[in-house]
Formats: sequence, C-alpha cells, structure tokens
Amino acid sequence: MDIFHPPAKEPRKFTNPILREAEQKIEMEKTLRARDELAFRIEMALMSGMSRELDKHREQSDALPFFLRHLVRDLGRFNQKSPRAAALLKERLIQGTQPQDQTGSFKVSLAADETIHLTSLAVR
Repeated sequence: MDIFHPPAKEPRKFTNPILREAEQKIEMEKTLRARDELAFRIEMALMSGMSRELDKHREQSDALPFFLRHLVRDLGRFNQKSPRAAALLKERLIQGTQPQDQTGSFKVSLAADETIHLTSLAVR
C-alpha cells in the first residue's frame, strides 16, 4: 500500500433504519437501471440482427462481435446480482436466435383442416 493506491474503503454500514431503507432503495434503483440498460442493449441486438451471430459463434466466444461479447459478459455479471431478472433477459435474447416464424404449428393445423373458417375460430 502506497500513497497512490490507498486501501479500499468498506461500504458504510448504517444502523439508522431510515438510512438503511434509503440505502436499499438506492441499490434497488441501481439494479433496475442495470436491467433497463441490458434490456435496451438486447433490443438493439435483436433489431439489428446481431443476435443471430450467437448461434454461429456458440463455441467460439472470441469470434463474437465486440457489442455481443460485452453484452453476454454484462448479462453474466447481472445474473450474479439478480438471477430472476437476468433469466428474463436471457430468454429474450435467445428468442432472437430462433426463426422468425413462431406460428408454424398453427398454420399446419389450419392447412390440415380446410373446412374451418376464421369466424368459427374467432368465436372460440
């Protein structure tokens, strides 16, 4: 330890319930802000088509574009803080790697039974 690298300060532990509540609120806001930022970046990846790159480079993460590599890294870090919220974001990112047509089985069932009319489907 020298003058250029002072020892790291430990986070202050508050005993006052009001201050503890304020500290918890700040931590919650930080978590929500991080979640919103990751959600925005995931949407950017989906809209630009970059999420399809994940399938191509699943085994070789070094070949991923810079943006996706850092997105995956930050998603892993966020998973340590809030696993439930991170799971939702991962699911959204994975959806972008799947084919765009999600109604395939519905179309097949309509094609199999040509006598069904759309009005009868709307009534159900």
